[in-house]
Amino acid sequence: MVHASLIVGLSRACCWRGAGGAPRRLVGTLLLLGVVSCSSGSERASEVRSSVAHDETPDITDVEYGDFIRGHNSFGLELFARTCEADANCVFSPTSAYLALSMVYAGASGAAAEELGTTLRSGQSAATHHAGSNRLMMDLQSRNHGSRPSAPAARGP
Repeated sequence: MVHASLIVGLSRACCWRGAGGAPRRLVGTLLLLGVVSCSSGSERASEVRSSVAHDETPDITDVEYGDFIRGHNSFGLELFARTCEADANCVFSPTSAYLALSMVYAGASGAAAEELGTTLRSGQSAATHHAGSNRLMMDLQSRNHGSRPSAPAARGP
């Protein structure tokens, strides 16, 4: 179980300021989510899985996927620029942050969904964005197994 003092301390860390006083809320929030999700104390966490089968053929054209990747890269570069000092070592995974926020985006609605779409530099419909996330995860996973990514069947422009 996560202790309240840990959550309070980490929530304060979510608002620390870097050079020039720029807030670094996103990194702090991700840190908070990571610690909270990984902290189970002495209790054994149970695994929860969806009953929906994984979509092995995401419905996204190569052109749409290229646009998705450009948005992903833009997000990662901006996250780096906002969180890392010029003269300091900085290690983080922009893809992990992007995919985690994409999962939040999948469950959001209304203004929150619009804001997440903007933050993620999506510029696409939510369905296309999530198909892009799915294809990106499949492409990355295929690299771990020594096989080449299999491009889903194109559905036209």
